[in-house]
Formats: sequence, C-alpha cells, structure tokens
Amino acid sequence: MDYTENCKIGDTMITINNVSNKLTCKGWKYHNKNYIFTYVLSPSENLNINISKGQYIISNIETYEINYNDLKNIKQTPYSLQPEEKKKQSSKQLL
Repeated sequence: MDYTENCKIGDTMITINNVSNKLTCKGWKYHNKNYIFTYVLSPSENLNINISKGQYIISNIETYEINYNDLKNIKQTPYSLQPEEKKKQSSKQLL
C-alpha cells in the first residue's frame, strides 16, 4: 500500500477469503504503518475480495508458489528451550 487514507474516510482494509489486512488512517494516534499486506492462499480457492471505501495505490505485488508435496513430508521437531547456566559474578570491581 502506497497511500494512507484520511481519517474522515477511515482505515484502509482489504479482505481476501476472510483474511483481513488493515492500514489505519494517517491521522490516527496509533497509526499502525502496516503498508505490506500478506495473504496465503490455496490454489483451489476462489478469491472472495472485499475492499473498504477509499483510495488505493497498490504497487510492488509479489507472488510465490510452493508445491504442497514439498511441504507435506516435513517433520516438525518441537523446539525446547534450555536454561543457560548462571555465570558466577565476581565480587571484584574494575576501577
């Protein structure tokens, strides 16, 4: 998104297949600066696109494709956190 809407119009929101991305209006005190909208879509899905009222300047569109067969055999190994050993602190001070 290359344009942030005026707060009189409202936030900018694009929803594709029930996944929403919102860029809050530029005058809002908590402006989220969410200029990059990301969606993950299945190739078998039809696109249901809803766009909020306002002006849109959309650029730098990138698409990527990955073969499902490359993903389905990946085994997830749970990641465990190991506590670090406490380091002994020296009672000497450096001058």
